[in-house]
Amino acid sequence: MIALDSPASSYATQALYKLHGLDLATRDRLEAITGNRAEVGYLPTDDKAPWRSTRNTESLEQRTPMFVTSSWRARDPHDPDPDSPKGWLHAASGVWVDIDAPTIEAALRSVLQTRHKLKVLDINPDTCSLYASGSKGFHVHVPLYLAGLELDINTVHAWPRLCREFVINALVAEKTDLCIYNGGLGRMIRQANVQRNNGAYKVPMHWHELDGLTAEGYREVCSAPRPQIEVKIAGVAPKAAAMWQRGRNDVFREMRKKITQRKTAPANSTKDRPRVLEALRVVERGVTSGEVSYIQWLQVGSALKSTGWPDALQLWERVSAGHRGHRDRNCAERWDGLQGGCTLGSVFHIAKGLKGGA
Repeated sequence: MIALDSPASSYATQALYKLHGLDLATRDRLEAITGNRAEVGYLPTDDKAPWRSTRNTESLEQRTPMFVTSSWRARDPHDPDPDSPKGWLHAASGVWVDIDAPTIEAALRSVLQTRHKLKVLDINPDTCSLYASGSKGFHVHVPLYLAGLELDINTVHAWPRLCREFVINALVAEKTDLCIYNGGLGRMIRQANVQRNNGAYKVPMHWHELDGLTAEGYREVCSAPRPQIEVKIAGVAPKAAAMWQRGRNDVFREMRKKITQRKTAPANSTKDRPRVLEALRVVERGVTSGEVSYIQWLQVGSALKSTGWPDALQLWERVSAGHRGHRDRNCAERWDGLQGGCTLGSVFHIAKGLKGGA
């Protein structure tokens, strides 16, 4: 059996990464949606070295990596190519705004514009995290509970586009870097209080410190590590929620043909059921022999739940009965938590990959 969770992280560490959008509630929701284990990536040095991944945010604090992703990621169970960068789904509880300018003065003008735009959305800037990047820029993290974010399968499929659209519609300033929302690996955000190659640090700041800040003052701020700053908590900001929903509608309208819609298979389908039962017999042998992983087992349960068949749970229990740790794979206990996000294609794919599969 694979352990469901890494060692518990300290409250302080979890609070720190929650500021970055990497809270465990988002991780758990992503796992429930996809049926796959979620992880977060990091780079240990300030260069182009290959990135690594972990599920344990406490380990990131211990490693003090140079970069950390701003989102959890999990494999899309419906992507047939395990090596495809498009096969990863992302989610976080916030969105980053990256201000990158040729001069500190230009960066200051842009971050002040961003602060003004937060206020236009009725967002108190003190509910958002502000960092000086240590070069010529700033990083702002906006917790998306302020916009009433609710994660679902379509949201995680479109995550980078949704973040980009929200920033364009609501927060873009003169030197906002929109390129950070491209790519398939998730946004890599510089870790606070880790020394850069230039000797400076990315450090947390209070918003009021921007007033009257000069280039010389900026360099002084970034000359040494600083304590993390706990943000204020507020309720949903209706203007921000409306802006997130507007962007969501625009993105989904554009991506309608590309976004996978999870449809419930017709109950007792005469077309699919015989093939499913045949594939389940192959999967059952794989469970008994130990060839079926824990994640694959969850995918089978999720796919069966999506059918709506009255005996779907019983079929999953029959598949699971031969596992030597069957009590650890209690189907009834996990049934209500399955989101039904997988289709019967997952069952056929797993069966095909097993020895003796069709």
